[in-house]
Amino acid sequence: MTQKELFTIPNLLTYLRILLIPFIVALIFFNTWESLTIAFVLYGLSALTDTFDGIIARKLNQSTEWGAYLDPLADKFLVWAVYGVFCFLPFLHIPWYVVLPIFLRDLFVTWLRGYAKKHGLSFKTSFIAKAKTTFQMVGITLIMAFMWILKTFARWVYKAPLEYHEVIGRLRLPEWIQYLPLLLTILIALFTLYTGWDYYKKMSSGGKK
Repeated sequence: MTQKELFTIPNLLTYLRILLIPFIVALIFFNTWESLTIAFVLYGLSALTDTFDGIIARKLNQSTEWGAYLDPLADKFLVWAVYGVFCFLPFLHIPWYVVLPIFLRDLFVTWLRGYAKKHGLSFKTSFIAKAKTTFQMVGITLIMAFMWILKTFARWVYKAPLEYHEVIGRLRLPEWIQYLPLLLTILIALFTLYTGWDYYKKMSSGGKK
């Protein structure tokens, strides 16, 4: 791999996306209105780099094998990191064992990919797998929005350092609202597991390359 292939514009955008991950995670963990606002901005910037790196690669004919490998890996790093930090925020009610399937599915599919390559089996990225990544990213956006909206009410409407359940109480919303992040994460984890099973099923029924 040449230096020119390493440092194409699309690959530089992917590197930027990876570099943003620890900042996004730390800002979510700080859990203040200011930090969540900045996290949202950085997450939006990350999403833009994910959108435009592929477009630029095609327009400038800068598609590389390294970029094709790194781009989905950057998405996995972001998903793992953000859902991981959600587990450390008790008010989201997301236990580690709900997020664990997301990690395990990716490890399983990575193993499947290596097995398929070794044995000459067909292994293509499916539409449902691409939809899985979109679903995960949308889930992150919704959970961050949930946090940011409640923090906004606490800061700008009630002007007090209220916890999430206290804001929900003052808004006279049903108590179960606080479990929306958990419900959404469960749905995402189940769909993620299904995509892993779908890969296995298609590979098992597939022939040689």
